[in-house]
Amino acid sequence: TNAVFACQYLYNSYNSSPGRLSYLQGLTHLVTLDLRHYATDAFLVLISGTNPITLTSTSCSSDNSTELLPNLQTISMIQSHQITDQGLYHLSLGSYRAQHLQYIDITLCRNTTYAGTFPLRDNLTHLKVLRRQPKWLDGIFLTPFGKPPLNPTEDEPEEEDLYYDVHQADRIEKHIYYADGTFQFERETQSAGFVADLFDIPNEKDNGTASKQQELHHLGDKLQYNNFDVQPGWPDCTSKL
Repeated sequence: TNAVFACQYLYNSYNSSPGRLSYLQGLTHLVTLDLRHYATDAFLVLISGTNPITLTSTSCSSDNSTELLPNLQTISMIQSHQITDQGLYHLSLGSYRAQHLQYIDITLCRNTTYAGTFPLRDNLTHLKVLRRQPKWLDGIFLTPFGKPPLNPTEDEPEEEDLYYDVHQADRIEKHIYYADGTFQFERETQSAGFVADLFDIPNEKDNGTASKQQELHHLGDKLQYNNFDVQPGWPDCTSKL
């Protein structure tokens, strides 16, 4: 409760009242902070101790004394569209963060990038999970995209023969997705990379019977491969696949 209240208390106006800064300075034992929808770059700068307001509000001179929420272990910022890579950089700063922060969730934070997570990986020595996608997208998925084996004595299969039974083990292609959005596919090319963008797509209500809270939705994504070679004659835009 304190975590959510702290974020709402400071949202968009954290520097308008010294009392609000004092409130955060008192949360020295807070370990879990849920900022979903509310996190901003300004807030992450503030708790990092690099904000001039924070620096002038402390009497200590040691490097880590200006960090707020010094024992923070888990921070969730799901669907916070006001954080960017700059905010992630500030979250990676400070010796307290390096010692304690273990779990970060920036799922559906569309103004952040995969490259923006590098400072977090480099600086937070105890980081265990950096999540960029929902948990239900993690793991191994068996897909029907594997190439069917060809018998050298037979002709190429007809197009309709490529629509095969997914339960045939020799035609299953394994796709593995990790919490940070990286993936690995069981094939030779276009087989590794990361989810460059993940976005929520609301659907129409189920025949008009679902309430607003029950409205169905699904996710769309954009993948960036790191082992895709553009074929001769293909448009330049395909190099971004």
